[in-house]
Amino acid sequence: MVVDYQTHWYPSAYLDSIVGRSAYPHTEIVESGYLYEGANGDHRVLDRRFFDLEPQLADMDEHGIDVMVCSPNLVGEVTMLPLEEARETAQLLNEEMARAQRELPGRFVGLAMLPMQDAGAAIETLDDAVLRLGLSGVCILSHIAGRPIAAPETLPIYRRIAELGVPVFLHPANRSSLFHDGEVRPIENGLNWVVDTSRAALSLMLTGTLDACPGLAVVHPHTGGVLPYVISRIAATARPTGTTVEQPPATERSPEQYLRERFYADTVNPTAGALALAISAYGLERILLATDYPWQPRGPRLADVHANADEAQVQAIFHENVPAGLRLPAVA
Repeated sequence: MVVDYQTHWYPSAYLDSIVGRSAYPHTEIVESGYLYEGANGDHRVLDRRFFDLEPQLADMDEHGIDVMVCSPNLVGEVTMLPLEEARETAQLLNEEMARAQRELPGRFVGLAMLPMQDAGAAIETLDDAVLRLGLSGVCILSHIAGRPIAAPETLPIYRRIAELGVPVFLHPANRSSLFHDGEVRPIENGLNWVVDTSRAALSLMLTGTLDACPGLAVVHPHTGGVLPYVISRIAATARPTGTTVEQPPATERSPEQYLRERFYADTVNPTAGALALAISAYGLERILLATDYPWQPRGPRLADVHANADEAQVQAIFHENVPAGLRLPAVA
């Protein structure tokens, strides 16, 4: 069974529900599909691949993908919305993810979105998504309206996720916490996004959140962002050196251990050598195949893995590795 662990789908039921409204987010129907303008003012043209599962399934068949693990990341960025609207949006998206999962039982695994700005609302939405709707993972974006994803006020959310036994899939927020007005897209999408998810992953480690939630598994996209490259430097700064009075964070493991014991990383990174570095940092058994479809074409992303891994590594990445807690369809 071949699973693509990072794909995206934006249900037309939601896109239709915000056509023509004056407040952000809103959509406009255009020739190719929808023009989406988010709560942060960013805008994207979404063609049929983004809101219609038929071309998604055809692309899966063309590239030998059995199952897609899917999030509505872009339209699920609700933390800048008023709380009640954020709850309603997350609920609608979760309902649509669950509907697709029911209608495509051997092909589709949906991830839940949560209104992370309010712990009570997030937990209520989480329980409904997992216990009633049957979703088996949660997509959490890299910041909460500019605030870190790991803090005392968010700890109850992660405790509940761990109790329910489902994994967290990190993903960049559409507007990173590092963004500056006028920043060109390669800096924002190419650099800021992977730094942002790396900051989010570190916050889960260094705030003690992972220690407080021993069953929590986290999937970090894009070969772990920048962490495989700098994790030993981060670990060194967390140890006393004799030249500073600062003490290391009171955590149960080193940063390197958290990567190898609590995290997974996916393969979406075409940079030569990135996959080998991720394997070294996380361990081969924690590397997951992914393509970021439809934002990126599947063919080149699958070719990246073949070009940067030997036969045994490809076998593990394509066929063997599964993040803890994720329920894959038995039919596949």
